[in-house]
Amino acid sequence: HIQVKDAEFLNRHHRGKAPVLPLYTPEDAERSLDRFVEHAYEEPFEPLERTRVVLHEAGHIPGSASLEIQWKENGHAGSLVFSGDLGRPDRPILKDPAPLPKADYLVTEGTYGGKKHPDEISLYEALERVVHRAIERGGRIVIPAFAVGRTQEVVHALDRLFVEGRIPELPIYVDSPLAAEILVAVGRHPEVFDEETMEAIRHGEDPLGMRRITLVRDAEDSKKLNEKPGTFITIAASGMCEAGRILHHLKHTVSDPRHTIVIVGYQAEGTLGRRLVERQPEVRIFGEPYALQATVEVLNGFSAHADHEALVAQVKSCGAPKGCAVVHADLERAEALRAALVPSIPTRIPSEGDVWELR
Repeated sequence: HIQVKDAEFLNRHHRGKAPVLPLYTPEDAERSLDRFVEHAYEEPFEPLERTRVVLHEAGHIPGSASLEIQWKENGHAGSLVFSGDLGRPDRPILKDPAPLPKADYLVTEGTYGGKKHPDEISLYEALERVVHRAIERGGRIVIPAFAVGRTQEVVHALDRLFVEGRIPELPIYVDSPLAAEILVAVGRHPEVFDEETMEAIRHGEDPLGMRRITLVRDAEDSKKLNEKPGTFITIAASGMCEAGRILHHLKHTVSDPRHTIVIVGYQAEGTLGRRLVERQPEVRIFGEPYALQATVEVLNGFSAHADHEALVAQVKSCGAPKGCAVVHADLERAEALRAALVPSIPTRIPSEGDVWELR
């Protein structure tokens, strides 16, 4: 849906150039659902002969999993664990990530290798300060957020600050059809919640803050937000500001010093989100240059990725693997994690196209 709408927008505004085509359409995505097979955590299944797979709770986003793969070939047995995106222990809403099982080989993410996340108290204090400064300026608060996981956590944090009386009850608009659907879908799957969240639900509380938000599904309603005066909060995808409705909100706020852009997640190199984090004097949105004059606040504590300490602990839970590969990380972060693991665990940082023979 996002790709189709962005392609339509670009084609309308860049007439005379070769048409922009989406990589796939909603119809393609719907057809792919016929190929999905559901599997529960901790229940082994065999996708191939002599190959056994177990999914373990990764604690990153609802439904995220680490894969344990065991195989037998020519009389020899082997095992590999693929961490996937690993979550953080002791975070609100979701269950903690399960310890990675022992394995011969490990492929692990290293997004925050060498980095330590701020504690929850510091994070909430920082968010409180950001909101109060935005109110003083009289502008909007725009939060790019991934539709799955991050949006729910940001809403939860704002709701907690409201309940504790630390910030005024500002209007919150979740302007992402996908995030809106996920918020509703997650509410139907309490099995993904941690015990604290379940206890709150049993007592009739609203830990996800659903009663405080307005879900914006219609594109026309989304456009009207950019005409709305005063201070309010808009949360929209995509999280790295590369597509989706967030681009339209940034287009209307990025050059106005009254407004605040709050970055709450990892921003890959080359993305608009990274350029905002770097506070480059000029950014391009839909191919057009805009002066960056809005305030950019970066709250890394919202990351759903494990930090260095948690990553090292997870790798150590694998025992003594014969080899480990660090992926999903900038080179500096991958090197920091690798340095913490060698020489006790042979660790590599693979490049695209590398072949790793498992013996």
